[in-house]
Amino acid sequence: MRLRENSRMANLQVCSSCGGTIPEGSDNCPRCFAETIDSPITPAGSSVAPAPPAIAAYRIVRLLGKGGMGAVYLAEDNTLNRPVAIKIISEKQAQDTHGRNRFLREARAMATIDNPHVIRVHSFGEFSGQPYIVMEYVDGTTLAERIKHEGPLPVNEALRILRYIVDALEAAWEKQIVHRDIKPSNILVDKKGRIRVADFGLARPVQLADDASLTQSGSVVGTPHYISPEQAQGQTVDFRSDIYSLGVVLYEMLVAERPFEGTTPFSIVNKHLNTPMPSPKQKRPELPDSIVSLVYSMTRKKADKRPSSYSQLREKIDSISNRHATGKSVFTKARVTVPAAILVLISGIAIWFQQSSQTDAPPETKRLSRPSPVSTPPTRATAIVTINVLPWARVKLTPLTKGISLPVIPEKERITPCSFSLPEGEYSVELSNDSVLQPVQKTIKIQSGAANSFVFTMPAYDPRKAFAKIRGTN
Repeated sequence: MRLRENSRMANLQVCSSCGGTIPEGSDNCPRCFAETIDSPITPAGSSVAPAPPAIAAYRIVRLLGKGGMGAVYLAEDNTLNRPVAIKIISEKQAQDTHGRNRFLREARAMATIDNPHVIRVHSFGEFSGQPYIVMEYVDGTTLAERIKHEGPLPVNEALRILRYIVDALEAAWEKQIVHRDIKPSNILVDKKGRIRVADFGLARPVQLADDASLTQSGSVVGTPHYISPEQAQGQTVDFRSDIYSLGVVLYEMLVAERPFEGTTPFSIVNKHLNTPMPSPKQKRPELPDSIVSLVYSMTRKKADKRPSSYSQLREKIDSISNRHATGKSVFTKARVTVPAAILVLISGIAIWFQQSSQTDAPPETKRLSRPSPVSTPPTRATAIVTINVLPWARVKLTPLTKGISLPVIPEKERITPCSFSLPEGEYSVELSNDSVLQPVQKTIKIQSGAANSFVFTMPAYDPRKAFAKIRGTN
């Protein structure tokens, strides 16, 4: 869901995500295809507000957000005396079969999922021919707003939020539901820091046949900045598509920027399809390698290269969290214990010298033989290396730097786009595919802390045909 705000100019809105102008009456941003319930910001000097609806058993308090799909109101449940959020579909969408079905699908999906980190649905009904959903009200903000105001989040906080979202998406997948629109503006954070996943408007059970990601008008269903490659290509998606989008969200939590930007939605989608994921260490060098590897594993271009289950992903997150917490604990203890240990060592050395000077032992007993120090070769740092070849290629690596031991890489993992964990140094890369007679030789240099992302183009490659294939045209 994409936030947007009313501009000071009448009849115009500005998308707060991309800055583009949203024409009057439009359901989404023509630049980034935002389509959502938006954050309400009243224009300066404007006193015009939509008339609140009158829904039985509820007292409408105020408007929370308004967008192409409809509006969300804060209301009070007169029966249970509790605050609720009521989402009402717009008149235009209520008259459209596709929009009405999507709204009903959201209500059913959210009502089916039983998890404390998914927005709860209390009831569903109609008001003057317009369907509405009564939902749990979260008094807080969105993850997008938090990143905007706070900047990059601490590693342990990013991992905490990530784990809660994984729990929510796993509960959805247990019902065979894929969210298909995971992004920071769909993650709600209440005032106590608790996490909720919202906006299941694009969620859809995997057994539905009409799982295309392009609408009839050609607009991307989903958000280009977070869309998975398979969803962008209109393929049938499963939980691994949400894992990809969540990996992009993790990147944004760590560096407060999205990995891919562009002037048009299709240029952004094309990067998700073909451009290697940049390393968050480019923006934040102090990040541990383990969390960088987690970002890479979640955002592999091919779905079968990503974590094979939410349980596996949760284990990775917990392992990194434990190591990060342990590392901080050890460092804190070391700051206290190391000075004390140094004092004990100095005292011991002083006592030893004093006793040695008073000993009348023969010289032979004082000249103790000491073993010669054993020299150990330095350990080379490793780095994540991403190689992408247009249109595709098989990769063969040969170390050029002496002393490098190349790890065993299965043949199926050598098909681009691919990623490896390799010791830093120089390598010869041999690229081959079925469209060239002679393999292409390249030399790459790998450095820890660098991006180590390489993109090559094979001979006789026509980019126009490739882009036509991306867009599904011949």
